[in-house]
Amino acid sequence: MQYITGNVLPAGKTVSPELGRRGSVFVVKQSQDMVNKTFRFPQELLDQLEQVAREKNVSVNNLVKQCCEYALGDLPKDEK
Repeated sequence: MQYITGNVLPAGKTVSPELGRRGSVFVVKQSQDMVNKTFRFPQELLDQLEQVAREKNVSVNNLVKQCCEYALGDLPKDEK
């Protein structure tokens, strides 16, 4: 299954199902301390996140946190 779909990436960007934009594989890790915040997601994206979380035996919250950290680490320096 390809977890990142075209409608999630910025226009014109593509990602190999095996490798991320940085040429490395995204590895899901276990949880750490958190604070509460509410976000809204399209149902299709939430469905994908829930499926990956089940497969990796982590919470959706943990997965979303790691996805955000990975994406922020991949921003060009002038966009941080």
